[in-house]
Amino acid sequence: MVEVLTTHENKSEIDERKQLETELGGLKVRSIKVAGGRGLSPVRKIIDALYFGIWVFIGLLRHRPTLAMVATTPPVIMGAIVRWASKLGGFEYIYHCQDIHPEAMKLNGNLSQGWVYRWLSFLDKNNVNQALHVIVLSNDMKKTLLKRGCRIDHVKIINNFVFEKPEEPKSTSLKNNSVVHFLFAGTMGRFQNLDLLIDAIMRYKDRTDVEFYFMGDGVCRKALESRIRSNDIHNVFFLGQKSVHEAISAMANADFGIVSLAPNISEVAYPSKTMMYLSNGLPLFSIVDKGTELFDFINENGLGIAVTPDSIDEVENAIERAINLHKEKFFVKADVAKIAELHFGKKVVLDKFAEVFRECKS
Repeated sequence: MVEVLTTHENKSEIDERKQLETELGGLKVRSIKVAGGRGLSPVRKIIDALYFGIWVFIGLLRHRPTLAMVATTPPVIMGAIVRWASKLGGFEYIYHCQDIHPEAMKLNGNLSQGWVYRWLSFLDKNNVNQALHVIVLSNDMKKTLLKRGCRIDHVKIINNFVFEKPEEPKSTSLKNNSVVHFLFAGTMGRFQNLDLLIDAIMRYKDRTDVEFYFMGDGVCRKALESRIRSNDIHNVFFLGQKSVHEAISAMANADFGIVSLAPNISEVAYPSKTMMYLSNGLPLFSIVDKGTELFDFINENGLGIAVTPDSIDEVENAIERAINLHKEKFFVKADVAKIAELHFGKKVVLDKFAEVFRECKS
């Protein structure tokens, strides 16, 4: 029996999880209600995190699992709570690091290099060192744990897989074969370094053969939209928050998927939109540090354009290169999708997790 402890914001989420229990069998989902949603105050977020953490701590001690698996949400504290419960409850745990904190919080500007940072770093170092296994998404993230002084002999690199099955392309506002379409789909936050991208895009404001679409939301969205309006740019469009199925349809009809990361972000995170783009056969236009796993992965497999976030000129030139390669039909969507399946297919990734669980039993 696998038991999942999580949160919900509304009744529809509870109904979805009950359906999942029925479909899968051997699964029990327990959840508590939290406020959720964007715009919550930091105080409310902390209260919700503590409430959830205490609830999980009590649940783990009550049910005494053989093995627990904890993610990095909420950051650091959730891992510490499961670690403390494991000591009292006599069970092992796997630490699944979707991001590396507190380093990610520092890079995001939410935390300075002070006593809070040092305390959180101390907590998370123990979370990592005392776990039976640690899972990270890239070798860059593994190196960050090593730099912190953590042991890494038990660290496994397993990236995420694509949950949604790609659909056949549908007619959308992006479909115009005479224009090259760049699509950004995801969170518009500080990690994404979108101001640099907009700086480069402004140099294409008078071009009619290229359009840029931004789908999603985030703390930087309003400022980005304001820049586009104030500079009278007519080939950049903000589509707002869309459903997963709408995003997949847009990807199927776009020509490049934009992955933009601020310097050093690859050390603490891996953009999940990468897998979504590639699984839909969408070549990448990526702004990412040179020498990182993502940069090399794109270049070694011919999956698009990778450019460093060093200057506006470099990004501008990379956009022009992408446009020319598309017009030459350099990228074949079917080939891109096949490579994505080899690396991020559901069976490929789940087999890696199965191997970790087998090691836990031995």
